[in-house]
Amino acid sequence: MKIYSNRCIMALIILILFSVSSLKAQQQHTDCDLSLRDAYGQYESADFQGCIDLLEPCVESLERGTVFEAYRLLALCYQQLRNEDKLHKSVVGLLKYNPAYKDFPMFDPVEFSRYLELYDVWSGLELGLKVGVSMNTVRLIKPYSVSSRVKGTYLPKAGFQAGLSAEYFIYRNTSLNVEFLYEGLNYARKADDIFGWKQEFNENLNYFSTPVFLRHTFYEPGNWSLAFNLGVHPFYLNNTKSSVLMTNHETGGTVQSTISQQEQRSSVLFATTTGLTLKRRLGGGTVVTNIHFSYTFNNVVDADKRWDNLGFIMNNQYVDSDFSFMPLYFTVGYQLPVPGMHVVKKR
Repeated sequence: MKIYSNRCIMALIILILFSVSSLKAQQQHTDCDLSLRDAYGQYESADFQGCIDLLEPCVESLERGTVFEAYRLLALCYQQLRNEDKLHKSVVGLLKYNPAYKDFPMFDPVEFSRYLELYDVWSGLELGLKVGVSMNTVRLIKPYSVSSRVKGTYLPKAGFQAGLSAEYFIYRNTSLNVEFLYEGLNYARKADDIFGWKQEFNENLNYFSTPVFLRHTFYEPGNWSLAFNLGVHPFYLNNTKSSVLMTNHETGGTVQSTISQQEQRSSVLFATTTGLTLKRRLGGGTVVTNIHFSYTFNNVVDADKRWDNLGFIMNNQYVDSDFSFMPLYFTVGYQLPVPGMHVVKKR
């Protein structure tokens, strides 16, 4: 019973301490809100030092939506007092808490507006989503066939790409990009005369991919920007499905079969990627449009397992050649800046 009583007393003490702490924090928050209101009066009456004395002790205690106002008032006061060092620090605070302030300013003195034009503001990190289509072309490395008479032609096919994007800005015009994507790469191979039959082979391969590339912006008119991208593009095979349609030249009859050739495919493909990016700032974020090309270096086919599915090969008179992929992508996405990670630099 005594132990239970001691625990109750401890719990009550903790509750009281927490309540007192909360009340103090609430009181400080209220006092700072009043200080911001009073600081406007001090500034209007040209008491710049008085305005500073009210704001500096609690500028970081204000709500995120109003703290930029305190930094703005401090910057205005320090500009009047010709304190260049503290003026710079206050402008940095203003633009970090309200990165769009230069585009949507309050009623500022002309001298202050001109001073703000000396600063560049950009997001340190942006996260987004992207979707798009691809057109995949096959690059033949070495042909294989069940017969020297069989001549096949590879045809490009459309696919898809979708996933997440992250853009970290190293400098204002240069960024490191990492994407986490799921995509489908497809192709077809046709042969017109296989012992009296016409053959159409189609394969759909689905990959996870993680492109990593540098982006450099070289043209930036207004809210638009144009950039060049260069990097690497690894693919990780998830699944694959193949189908063969055989059509008899004389009777027109057809025979179709399907198979998964995942065991006969390389599990990882390595590629380089390059392209152009067009951006447009919109609604607090950025619309990102891409056109880029990837060139895979290694063989899509696992050459050591080429003949493992011998039954499928003999029934359809089809065997894999060595080849790689060269997909062209058209994507669109939307990225939002991560709050609190903007960079402010004076030119």
